[in-house]
Amino acid sequence: MNNLSFIIVDDNVAYRYILRQIVQTQPQWSIVVEASNGLEATRLVAQYAPDVVLMDVSMPLMNGIEATRQIKQTAPNTRVIIFSGYKDEELRRESLQAGADYYLLKEDLDTNSLTQLITMLFP
Repeated sequence: MNNLSFIIVDDNVAYRYILRQIVQTQPQWSIVVEASNGLEATRLVAQYAPDVVLMDVSMPLMNGIEATRQIKQTAPNTRVIIFSGYKDEELRRESLQAGADYYLLKEDLDTNSLTQLITMLFP
């Protein structure tokens, strides 16, 4: 697997820390920057052009669904993985319609699941 750059987007500082720990388990992955809302994420994606955005669905200023829609318009090759703490089929559907490459529940997001998912998205 090639070197991959990530942007982590979540309004919860503790969860950003958890995601950072997961990403840092893989030596070929690097975190470019972190954001606390979707508006900030869209600006940072335009600036840094990461390979992957790990994005919470529910955030202030701009939610993850709208941010994904904008990111996919400006950076279509950036993979967006949306995650949520809510088992909500409507959120999942809206996320995928907005262009998310994958929708994952926070409870299912760990080192193994993220590694498998990234391997699938970057064969």
